[in-house]
Amino acid sequence: MGKSKLCVGFSIRRLFNRCMQRQTDAQLLSQYAQTGSETAFQEIVSRHAGLVYSAALRQLRVPDLARDVTQNVFTELAHKAASLSK
Repeated sequence: MGKSKLCVGFSIRRLFNRCMQRQTDAQLLSQYAQTGSETAFQEIVSRHAGLVYSAALRQLRVPDLARDVTQNVFTELAHKAASLSK
């Protein structure tokens, strides 16, 4: 791949990421609920996974359990996205 193609791909990715960051969590959740956009859901996860994990770890004090709780939180969010985004 030439250098110019790499730069263009990188620039498009950065622009796309900026657009995703400008959307609110509610907009991203609605987009996920309506279209199944994995990119929108991944943005929500990337924004909040650290906070969810930290809270779970403070309560449980067991990293493996905190990771399981974090995964369960986002699994439940994915399942309930349609009802939450109304």
